[in-house]
This record gives sequence, C-alpha cells and structure tokens, in this order.
Amino acid sequence: MPKSNRSQAIIYNNCEMLDNPKGTAKGMFINHNTTKIFILPGVPLEMKSIFHEYIEKKLPPKKQIPYLTLRSFGISESTLAEKISTILNKWNGKVEFAFLPSHKGVDLRLNSIDNSRSDLLNVMNEIYRHNREYFYGTDDDILEYVLVGKLIEKKITLAVAESCTGGQLSNYITSVSGSSNIFKGGVIAYSNQVKIDILSVDKEILDKNGAVSDEVAIQMAMGVKSKMNSDIGIGITGISGPTGGTSEKPVGLVFIAVFGLGISKLKKFILNLDRNMHQEVTAYIALNMIRRYYFEK
Repeated sequence: MPKSNRSQAIIYNNCEMLDNPKGTAKGMFINHNTTKIFILPGVPLEMKSIFHEYIEKKLPPKKQIPYLTLRSFGISESTLAEKISTILNKWNGKVEFAFLPSHKGVDLRLNSIDNSRSDLLNVMNEIYRHNREYFYGTDDDILEYVLVGKLIEKKITLAVAESCTGGQLSNYITSVSGSSNIFKGGVIAYSNQVKIDILSVDKEILDKNGAVSDEVAIQMAMGVKSKMNSDIGIGITGISGPTGGTSEKPVGLVFIAVFGLGISKLKKFILNLDRNMHQEVTAYIALNMIRRYYFEK
C-alpha cells in the first residue's frame, strides 16, 4: 500500500468514521462539547457523497420556508412573465416570484411570505388555468422522467430516427429506468444512404429537397415507426454546425416530426446555439412535442 494511502488510516480518538461510497479516504465526525466537526476528503464527488449520506442527518433541522417550483418548457422567461403578469400583481406581498431560465426551460419558483402552503397551491392553480400546456411538473420533476412515466402509464411505445442530434434524444429517453417498457429503439441516420436503406426515405425527395427538410423529417418519423412497429415515431434532421449552413438553410435549422396514433405534426426551428447545446435543446423540444400532442390535448 502506498504511503499516501496509509495516511488515510490515521484517525483521531473519539471520532466516528464516515464511509466514503465514492473513494478510499473516509470522513470523520468529532462531537466536541457543543461543536460538531466534520473532516472530509477534498475530491468534490467524494465530499458531496459523504455529506448527503451521513452529515445532513446530523445537522440541526433547517427552518422550512414553504416554496413551490413550477417547471416549464417551450416558453421564454419574458413571455411567461407577461402571460402571468396579472397573477404576479395580485399576489404581490404574499408570494415572491423568481424566474430561473436555462436551456431546458424556465423554472418559476414561488416563495410564501406568510409561510402558507395553500397560497402557493392557489397561485399554481391560477397559473395553470390558462397556461397549463407550458408546465410539465413541479419541484424536482425532469421532463424526460415525466414523459416516459406518462408513456408507460398509457402503454404507448416510441421509436426515434435522429440525424443532427446523434442519439441525444435516445439518450434522454433511456436514462429513465423502465423506459425499456415503451422505447422500441432508435436509428442514428446520419448519412443519406442510411435514411434510404433503413428508414425507407424516398431518394427522389432527398435529392430534390435535401436531407434537412420538412419532407425528410416526416418520412424519417414514418419510417422508424414502421420499422420498429411502435405507436409513435419521431424524425429529427437539422444542421447543428458550426459548419454546413447555407443562405437558404442556415446553421441551427432543424425539423422535428411526430407521427402516430392519428397525429402528424412538424415543427421548424432555427436555434442559434453551439453544437452541443443545439443537440440538447433539439432533443428536449422533441420530448416536449410528444408531451404536448399526446398528453396535454
């Protein structure tokens, strides 16, 4: 054993050892008179793991201030603020509103000034009354988990055909435990030949309109649905950049098609984002389209 590891075996008298789920250096807890002392490894992953596993339960309880987070996607911070401006004014002085935007949507955090949980629920219901379609959950909900849960509940199967996202949509779906119950599979149809051979995209349409077009996105969705025998098929094609754009089809252009169960929808976006962000946001838009068209009708 190296000397550097041996030093990790030195402990103080009268201390409690805290197991390290992520490494070899254990933590230590010393209760000296009225002072609690915690000694932790410096590696962030290990330190956080020990903290959440052992230390939080030893700390004095926090003062609980009622709050509620409403999670949205598909609407900008400024537009959301405008839509609920009357509610903001009505509850001013009783509820604090904080808009927390990211590339995965806008979180609206509500804090009750009067420590009233009922006030928060009343505000939520008022916001939902006219804007429900933008909100997919509350607090710790995550869009892909919410969507996969709904698909499992309704026993609706899904298959995806991705080009510019390179498997990002499939990754989001399969990150959820239980997704195997509804996810048939995905095709990363990066080349035109794969679109033709695997997804049965019409070669004449490809030659005429190009791979990044509404017609190809629709045929990708229809093709993967047929190939995988799923209830819903998703087709995504676009230009994530930073190269490959033209004056007619600029970098950021993307088409997303949803097909199945009597629904055929196509959306066109130009997302001025870097390559990785473009792929993530495009995949999230696809998830949200499924949620909107099949569960928020």
